Amino acid sequence: MKTKIKKHDPIIWTKEKTPLKDFFMVARGLELNYIIYVKDSEGNNNSVWATSKQDLIRCFTFFSKNNYFGKIEILEIAIQSGFADLVDNNLNKKNLC
Repeated sequence: MKTKIKKHDPIIWTKEKTPLKDFFMVARGLELNYIIYVKDSEGNNNSVWATSKQDLIRCFTFFSKNNYFGKIEILEIAIQSGFADLVDNNLNKKNLC
């Protein structure tokens, strides 16, 4: 029996708009399991979250045309690497998944 995966458009997280902990909860609820980190032309760190690698590749193509660069990772790896410097010391990483 095939399980139908609900797809969502990729979404961008920026620390100015939403606390990281809240965003992780939303991302997990939407099954946004893949992440691409991007840095804009002003050096701000952002990330794009998506349901599939294909969606992220499409986004990466768009961002790279606009001077954004990044790499694709699954959520569990991203928590350990890319967000390490953004996670509040009081926020337990284990509670994010």
